[in-house]
Amino acid sequence: MTKSAKEEKILIIDDEVEILNCLSQILGAEGYEVSTADRGNKGLELITHNPPDLVLLDVRMPDLDGLETLKRIKEYDEDIIVFIMTAYSDVKDAVDAMKGGARDYFSKPFNLKETKEKLKRALKEKALREEVLQLRKEFYGRPNFSHIITSSPAMLKVFHDLEKVAPSDISILITGESGTGKELIARAIHENSRRKAGPFIPIDCAAIPESLFESEVFGHEKGAYTSADQKRNGLFEMAHRGTLFLDEIGNLQPSSQIKLLRAIQEKKIKYIGGKDLIDVDVRIIAATNLDLQEAMQKCGFREELFYRINQFNLHLPPLRERKEDIILLSNFFLEHTGGNNGSPVKTLTSDTIEILLQYDWPGNIRELESVIRGASILAKDEIRPEHLNYRVKSKTSAWIKLSIDIPVNASLKKVMKTTVEQVEKAYIQKTFLKAGYKKYETSKLLGIGLKTLYGKLNKHNLCLKSREPNEKKKEQATFPVGMTLQEASYQVREKLEKWIIIKALRETEGKKYNAAQKLRVDYKTLWLKSRKYKIDNKAIYEEEIPGHFLGVDLCGDLCLTEACKIALSVMEKELIQKTIEKTHGHKTDAAKILNIDYKTLYNKILQHNLNEKI
Repeated sequence: MTKSAKEEKILIIDDEVEILNCLSQILGAEGYEVSTADRGNKGLELITHNPPDLVLLDVRMPDLDGLETLKRIKEYDEDIIVFIMTAYSDVKDAVDAMKGGARDYFSKPFNLKETKEKLKRALKEKALREEVLQLRKEFYGRPNFSHIITSSPAMLKVFHDLEKVAPSDISILITGESGTGKELIARAIHENSRRKAGPFIPIDCAAIPESLFESEVFGHEKGAYTSADQKRNGLFEMAHRGTLFLDEIGNLQPSSQIKLLRAIQEKKIKYIGGKDLIDVDVRIIAATNLDLQEAMQKCGFREELFYRINQFNLHLPPLRERKEDIILLSNFFLEHTGGNNGSPVKTLTSDTIEILLQYDWPGNIRELESVIRGASILAKDEIRPEHLNYRVKSKTSAWIKLSIDIPVNASLKKVMKTTVEQVEKAYIQKTFLKAGYKKYETSKLLGIGLKTLYGKLNKHNLCLKSREPNEKKKEQATFPVGMTLQEASYQVREKLEKWIIIKALRETEGKKYNAAQKLRVDYKTLWLKSRKYKIDNKAIYEEEIPGHFLGVDLCGDLCLTEACKIALSVMEKELIQKTIEKTHGHKTDAAKILNIDYKTLYNKILQHNLNEKI
């Protein structure tokens, strides 16, 4: 939940007392908690005792100028928003300040309307960032895994296992197809282990020739062989008190497997040409895209080595089994590409999204990254289907509208039956959505009777109920006296946002990107709110939505922000009026109950024209 204006703290640092008093009164009337300082050093002292959300900072001050004060603020907490205040003649200093981390600058004398809007926007963005970080922290369980981008239940199970095995010292075998992110997971294990202060040393077992394996992994003494002109430490020793990551271990030659097994078992190594055994303390994490149990039978992979490295197995699902992550990862690659090139971040059209979701991605995340980076070079602003490479387009064109899971190693009769059933189920779902969740209209569009439709709904286990907004139903919200404005705001926002998002998802057939565009919010915001309110397919199909709620017509087209603004205004007016009536007109007592200061209450009374009613 984002902060209310009353919780947001603003610090004003300026050596002109008139400006301090003026801005303090204006911003205090807006509901902010305002503190002031007439010197840079005094401002820094206040920041250490009570960090603000935002600082208004003058450039020219006697003891410590604005640029130096800004530098120290950012060193203390880089998340504090800083706006520079400057005279027209000091604009160059303001630009320098923005390079040093300031958000923006205001020229004196101030344009009050512009100043208020910029401050409000900056604080709102900060609050949303904090909310996203908090939700991400809750979502991933531990903040250390937040750099791994996923919303897939299969990957969340991997995270659950990671939390259990990462702190231990057991050997782990990570399996999965090429490009699924095995090294990223290995690094996550290391970073969450007791060895995180030690080194993480990766070895590509497939890339080291058999003749060089012993030298690279265990090291050699000077003169051990012709070209050994100096002593060299091996990768095993370099990983001492850390983690050794053996990538593609299934490609290791049999002779190298024996040497590696001995080192893992004895926890000792010997240089080529050396006489002494060297103690090594390493944790082993291995990865492969092969079936090692099959490799033991057919390719001679050593059974003893398999059991040494496979004390715990983590299997990473391929990208085709975690479709939820395709668009999340695509947007990440687009943001990364735009940031590196200094160009605007490009977006995906709905047709492109559909193609990306239908493709099987045999190369997994590595292939997706390659496709997105290539397409971003060709596209000017939006990535359309023609910007994708030929392989992706050709493989998805035939099945772009319906996702068909064709069985393998089955008879033609069984394949035809399964395919027809999948098409029938998908088409009924799409038609039901198109008909506005009305069964009679759905049956007419499908050209079947109601009884037949009910039979097919039961056959395919489709619990689709008519749940368009009920125009006749008006949801009554109750705000008992004693409730604070903040508590009531949270209650209203929670209900309204959930209903509006469900309605948008219904109208866009569950497509989050289209729903986000309809509500005029970004995809990430919609995704996070859907998670927060637990909006699943059952909620989309079955949740009952009223026709009206606190002045908002839920049957019409809605913008999420505007709808919340209307409802919160109605709630605020009703709760303030009730509270003042309950306190027999004593506004000071009412302000305490509402948990706002007197000045804020007075301004809200004027805003809602409550003077005459009270």
